[in-house]
Amino acid sequence: MDEKRKYPRLDVPVEVSYHVLKGLSGASTRTKNISVGGICITTILSCTPNVLVELKLYLKKNDPPLTVIGEIVWVKENPENRMMYDLGIKFVALREDQEKAIADYLHEMKGSKK
Repeated sequence: MDEKRKYPRLDVPVEVSYHVLKGLSGASTRTKNISVGGICITTILSCTPNVLVELKLYLKKNDPPLTVIGEIVWVKENPENRMMYDLGIKFVALREDQEKAIADYLHEMKGSKK
């Protein structure tokens, strides 16, 4: 699959909790990857594309979570566990401070992987 992303993704596990807006379903999990533009998570809950979710990203251990809104762009059965799903979620209407917090975290993580 030839993908062109606006933002590069970093394969780091970030704790995240989410719930579907206008719905009751939600869970906690970790990211498979993250960028300034969105995340991929693995979850037991199957969702449908174009659904809005509230995400709480726990970027740093002692900091409060960063709460953002995302839109599920794609859903795929997880190839490693057929009872799980990978969700591609793009961030929607990030404020400048939220974008900076994610970018700073990614920069810090990228530096620590060298």
